[in-house]
Amino acid sequence: MMKDKYSKNSGGFLPKNVCGLCCLLLLWLMSSLVAHTAEVGGPISTDTTWAVTDSPFNMTASVLVNSGSTLTIEAGSVINIGSNLGIQISGTLIARGTSSQPIVFQPTSGTTPGSWGSIGFSDNSVDAVLTDGNYTSGSVLQYCQIKYGGGGGAMGMVVITSASPLMDNCQIQYAATRGVYAASATGLLIQDCLISGNSSTTPTAEGSTAYGGGLYLSGSTSTLIGNTINDNSITSSSSFDRAYGGGLYLSGGTYTLTGNTINANSITSSSPSYAYGGGLYLSGG
Repeated sequence: MMKDKYSKNSGGFLPKNVCGLCCLLLLWLMSSLVAHTAEVGGPISTDTTWAVTDSPFNMTASVLVNSGSTLTIEAGSVINIGSNLGIQISGTLIARGTSSQPIVFQPTSGTTPGSWGSIGFSDNSVDAVLTDGNYTSGSVLQYCQIKYGGGGGAMGMVVITSASPLMDNCQIQYAATRGVYAASATGLLIQDCLISGNSSTTPTAEGSTAYGGGLYLSGSTSTLIGNTINDNSITSSSSFDRAYGGGLYLSGGTYTLTGNTINANSITSSSPSYAYGGGLYLSGG
């Protein structure tokens, strides 16, 4: 007696091998969706968008956004950054998440502070433009979660040099150095951000100095509104090291602080006489 080689369905009969192929195809499509990642890295010389539909993005080489070019990262995107890699902006970075769809910058794997480098804005980057307090153009980090970076000798997890991107409603956490480092930043606005869990350590040479565990501002004209700066720290490596501003260090500029919460920051030093300002240190401002 010959066995039936067909499977019955509502429309008739299909060969059993066709049903098997359909199942294999479905499994392949599902595994492709689960395993999907987009690799990014290298210079960007034309306007580029990282779309959330292509997320997550695995950064396999540092990204340089060249002058005259714009990198736009869509809300909800996740950027996985490899060891000692980072993003340097000489053009424009538009990273605008939302409260429900933040943009996440994180290590490729793990939760170790210093697992990647920094996001840096150079003096060639395009400054943010605000009209009546609202963002209209230029570089912006809005509703971004930036965490576990600050490796490779970075001055901060976000480094701003003679530039003024808007930082709004961001979480800057768990860096192996300062959360934010800004020097000669004119018109810089940081508002409604959480800067927390970042930690700086003085260099190993005896008599070294460290400034700002959470946030460092020097030679800048900057405004800080409604930020929470907490649980940041500086650790001295030797008894003759000096440490200034466990939470926030301000020097040589004009600073406007309104409605910020600065608490639970600290300096750990074997010589308390060389520890200055566990929460806030202001020098020549």
